Amino acid sequence: MKIKSKIDFVVALLLLGVSWLAVVGTTDISNVTQRIEMMGPAFLPRLMAAFIAVCAILLMGMSFISKEPTQLQQPLSQVKNLLPVALGMLAFIYVIKYLGFILTTLVFMAGFQLFLGERNWVKLGTISLAFSMVIYYIFTVFLRVQFT
Repeated sequence: MKIKSKIDFVVALLLLGVSWLAVVGTTDISNVTQRIEMMGPAFLPRLMAAFIAVCAILLMGMSFISKEPTQLQQPLSQVKNLLPVALGMLAFIYVIKYLGFILTTLVFMAGFQLFLGERNWVKLGTISLAFSMVIYYIFTVFLRVQFT
């Protein structure tokens, strides 16, 4: 069977990889209980991973069937801009263990803004710091997540 839309196929493979990483990343989350009424902390990430995997499989199937590019399909030059963002997000996931949430988020947000073309250092720093602090506050106060 020949692939008719290579970009759809590549995006589908990337989405399957993301869903696999989400499942692997939640394997060490301890379940509070095995009962179905209490789904445990790993339920939502695994549900999202399953949804991403289903979408990826559907997209992969469409890449074999459809001769026409999907409406969301972008030229390859624009798709290549996603690679630095994806690598930055992966780096964020692994570095957060060592630098902590606030510092890692601050650096990630500043780097992402630089990637998008922001060159005003005051604006860049203010947005990065405000975003990091607001997200930290939401997680610690409203969601009662304890960062270790």
